[in-house]
Amino acid sequence: MTNRFWVSHTRVPCWVSSSLRAGAAAVLLMLATPALTQTAPDLGSAAPYAIVSGTFSNSTAGTSIAGDVCFTTGPATDPAITGSEVTPCPAAVGTDQNAARAELDAQVCTSIGAAVALNEISVGGGTPGVFPPGCYSSTGAMTIGTGETVTLSGDGVYIFRSGGALSPAANSSVVTAGGACAGNVFWTPTGGTTIGANATFVGNVFRGTADGLSITLGDSALFTGRALAFASTVTTANNTIATPGACPGQGGPGPGPGPGGEPGDEPLAVPIFSTGGIALMVLLMLIVTVVFSRRLATNRR
Repeated sequence: MTNRFWVSHTRVPCWVSSSLRAGAAAVLLMLATPALTQTAPDLGSAAPYAIVSGTFSNSTAGTSIAGDVCFTTGPATDPAITGSEVTPCPAAVGTDQNAARAELDAQVCTSIGAAVALNEISVGGGTPGVFPPGCYSSTGAMTIGTGETVTLSGDGVYIFRSGGALSPAANSSVVTAGGACAGNVFWTPTGGTTIGANATFVGNVFRGTADGLSITLGDSALFTGRALAFASTVTTANNTIATPGACPGQGGPGPGPGPGGEPGDEPLAVPIFSTGGIALMVLLMLIVTVVFSRRLATNRR
């Protein structure tokens, strides 16, 4: 009779119980970071432009641009432009660029670490490098490894706020899937942006917060988006650049109830895991399981 009901009558030692509680708390801490539904800013008069710059430098022949371009100092090697070429950039474009940046910077972001490689970040325990809509921030640079891919999956707004430079490496890719739209992707680094050679990149890239920080596209990089660097430098080199098409719906309600105040429009919480966080969680659960099992086996004897 005692053996039959042994599990229900066994007292778990205090130290094992404490270990389990500590492990559970650590796991919950890693689950507690939400990614919120964001809103796309109005780019205003900056919207038609593929490139907004003070100095536009095209270092290598072969660049083609589908969209408007404005600058004060133009390139020595002219690109092929399907759109308007405006000199200098209208002041209103700079005002609208800065207003859009301010709106993006005011939105609540989920921190994903210090200096991060986006292709190594796991959201909700899913495949590393796959992001649902949301705002993601780092206190240091954001990179993408050489030849690696970051996938933006799902209809909505994506904001990547780097606390340093934005540096996707050569042959890296940012791709959209599941209804994600390049026009609803926003990159707002505090530092400069360098997109590696032969990379594929999407979204609206804003220059860094300090004067003079530039946006540079490496040789043969493909870019669907906008390089917004009013009064700063944009450098291209044998690139194919196109402003993104209009996105259906242009984002949804921000944090809190939507315009109608209906429930269900609240921010969507999505757990964020770094690769290190997942490894730590698995290791912790393994240690607690082994220790607990050994202690129970000892008590049973």
